[in-house]
Amino acid sequence: MLIHSTDIRSAYKIIVRYVDKRFVEFTQEQQEAANELKRRIKRLENEYNRLIQLNNLLCSDLLPKTHFDESTGIMSTTFNGLTQSFKLNRADPNKPVKLLSSSTIGAYSADDSDRVKEPENITENKMDMEQLLEGYYNNAFRITKLAQTVTGKNKFHCKEITMVRNNLIVHPEAVSIYSFGYGSNGPIVKPIHRGQSTWVDNGLTPNTTALVKSLIELFY
Repeated sequence: MLIHSTDIRSAYKIIVRYVDKRFVEFTQEQQEAANELKRRIKRLENEYNRLIQLNNLLCSDLLPKTHFDESTGIMSTTFNGLTQSFKLNRADPNKPVKLLSSSTIGAYSADDSDRVKEPENITENKMDMEQLLEGYYNNAFRITKLAQTVTGKNKFHCKEITMVRNNLIVHPEAVSIYSFGYGSNGPIVKPIHRGQSTWVDNGLTPNTTALVKSLIELFY
């Protein structure tokens, strides 16, 4: 389940309330940081919504569609117009099998476009997602720095945002291949590696959830 923009909006409202109560007491640096912070949070919400839209378009175009019938225990997967089905074995015939959650992911490297021919709209959606995604994490990282300035709590950070921005975008490790992913957890930065990486991106959705939670706890 992808989170909605209202989660980011709730953090924005709490930040605005915090700033309004203290603005006259802020230093000039804090006032300027507060104004920039509010603007960047609004941008973050717009960026998130667009990224989720692109993610869902790529999932729809490129990933197989799965359906599970709990009453019969039959799992069906459809891709490229072909459907395959199989029935799950039940330990107890009287108890139906329940699918608690499902996770899907697709990934591609930067050189895929040179090796694989794909429709122009898919290529454009991929490039839009790539550009927006890297900008999103730079913006989110800047938000954490502004939050430090406004509150005076210099130890504040969001690990998920910091690690993706620093270790996968700005200072990527040699084992990380320039690649992107899409799926149940939203867009992913560098899901393909040559070896063990110190940080694996879990996706835009859990990372944004972590950021929103940390901001709400800081400004509440």
